[in-house]
Amino acid sequence: MKKIQGFAMLLLLAALSAAVMACSGCEEQPQTPAAYEVAFESNGGSAVAKLTGIGSGAKIAKPADPTKDGYTFDGWYKEADLGNAWNFDADTVAANITLYAKWSPDSGIPAAKYEVAFESNGGSAVAKLTGIESGAKIAKPAGPTKDGYDFDGWYKSNADFSPADKWNFDADTVTKNMTLYACWLEKEADAIWGGSVAASFAGGTGTESNPYKISNGAQLARLADLVNNGTTDAVNGGNFNGNTKHYALTNDIYLNDTSNWRDWGEYANADAALAAGIRPWTAIGKVDTGREFCANFDGGGFAIRGIYINTSSNTQGVFGYVSGGKIQNVGTEQSRIRGGAFVGGVAGNVQDGGSLTHCYNTGDVFGYRSVGGVAGGDCFIVVADKLL
Repeated sequence: MKKIQGFAMLLLLAALSAAVMACSGCEEQPQTPAAYEVAFESNGGSAVAKLTGIGSGAKIAKPADPTKDGYTFDGWYKEADLGNAWNFDADTVAANITLYAKWSPDSGIPAAKYEVAFESNGGSAVAKLTGIESGAKIAKPAGPTKDGYDFDGWYKSNADFSPADKWNFDADTVTKNMTLYACWLEKEADAIWGGSVAASFAGGTGTESNPYKISNGAQLARLADLVNNGTTDAVNGGNFNGNTKHYALTNDIYLNDTSNWRDWGEYANADAALAAGIRPWTAIGKVDTGREFCANFDGGGFAIRGIYINTSSNTQGVFGYVSGGKIQNVGTEQSRIRGGAFVGGVAGNVQDGGSLTHCYNTGDVFGYRSVGGVAGGDCFIVVADKLL
């Protein structure tokens, strides 16, 4: 009986031992810590060996500095554009990374030199600047001159002379060979339009926040030319008469000398009017698909004076046919406008949701049908916040 009990005890001990061993096999095994690599891009300098097996959160020892003929090593940086230096005393590794060498040319290596040319766009010549170091500012040269125009500054682009493109001599720096372009505004000494069509507006990009700016008769004539020809805005997109385009007056505009405007006759044609010293105006916007004025025009409280129109054609005014366009804050004064039907001082006919807001006319308007002081035809007009 004792042998049986002893044998049973041995079996019990063996089972317990197996259970313990089985449980110990269930314990979570420790994971191998992550190991990362740090590569060194010497950017033309001598090679630096990669570091491997770096634990997550560990710092790294600073390697020996690389060398590069003609340059001084300025440290290791975290980004290829060398924005943030690696701090070997504080920064830690949390992923595979590459550090980038920064170099400064030795004093004996000449810095890059650039040239700045000046395109005066028909004005007097301005000498090129040479030997300009990278990152340097330039002195403002004497302004060029051009008969009949006022110089409006140097611009980086020769397109629409946006204020954002105007060269700031106090802040802008040279980083390459470049050309600056002169911007010209028709002289406002007598403020009378000479009949020309400006090559550009006074500034702006045609958006609501940065409208195309109109400061003289030539620029207003540019607007008429672009709209009446359905011209595409190749620089800023869309058509110049589109409903997303915005225009703003920055001055009173005189299309003719108004000293004797009430004595203006009804000349047979444009040549006869010109011979009498009076320049006829062509209305902005036609009754023609793609040629209507559909855009936004803010007069800024300024007036357009000296408008002379003498024709039997319909739809006459500073603006002719307005289809969905919005015109506001502008007046017409000291003017003589004669047309057939749909004649007004500011606009001849306004349709398709177009409107005139805070506009007025104090000149003479003539026609045989649908004639109004401010606008002819059916038109939604708000003056002093009242519907008229």
